[in-house]
Amino acid sequence: MMDLNMPGRKGIGVVRQLRGAYPDAPLMTMTGSHGSEIQPRLEAAGVLSHLTNPFTGQDLLREVRFVAHILGLEESGEPIPCPEKPGKPSEPEEPDNPAESS
Repeated sequence: MMDLNMPGRKGIGVVRQLRGAYPDAPLMTMTGSHGSEIQPRLEAAGVLSHLTNPFTGQDLLREVRFVAHILGLEESGEPIPCPEKPGKPSEPEEPDNPAESS
């Protein structure tokens, strides 16, 4: 999975470089711009899946499942569960006496 909008690089060019170096690598892309007009160029370059921001975790999971299906990586007919969005990370505990942490 790679973002097409990388600093100093053209996304479709990087896709072509990756395809040249790793012809069998499954490629998935995402971008906040371009939309559907770039889709045919990505498909021609060998990208299996493309997401346009904004997208949800469910959208990403759907596309990963799609690519896994294309590649024959499904181990069973059971759906892959999608975990709930994690809550806010817990704050580190502060010592009872700040002088003790020094």
